[in-house]
Amino acid sequence: MCNIQGVRIPSSRITTHYIPLNRDHFPGVNPEYQAHSLPLRNHETFLKQAVEVQTALTTAASERLATKYGIKGLPLLSALTSLSFPLSFPYDFMHLIWSNLIVNLIHLWTAKFKNLDHDDQDYVLMPTVWQAIGEATFNAGKTIRL
Repeated sequence: MCNIQGVRIPSSRITTHYIPLNRDHFPGVNPEYQAHSLPLRNHETFLKQAVEVQTALTTAASERLATKYGIKGLPLLSALTSLSFPLSFPYDFMHLIWSNLIVNLIHLWTAKFKNLDHDDQDYVLMPTVWQAIGEATFNAGKTIRL
């Protein structure tokens, strides 16, 4: 939905892309974004980009465009005029939250996040706390009926 462009840390081998609104520390990267007015993709732009991906002359070009736009091609459902891409579809909670954010939070809370200096940080949980969380989670699973 959002057309904000991710950036990599300059002069780094890390391939992770970040989405900073203020880009002062990223030379040559424009524009700076305002949280209240992010560039949103509308239905027409979505379809134009999808067609561009689908009609690329080579597989490599199609894959580059798919990565750039986050669209693999023209969806079959685009034939339905009652739908508006991307507004007619909910956010992908599974990939946005569970596959990404939770894993990163656990790495942060266990002092294993991106080789940062975690010494004496209040957010790092002691191993005994993690043991208690693990036991509580395991025991909670017993209350779920399938």
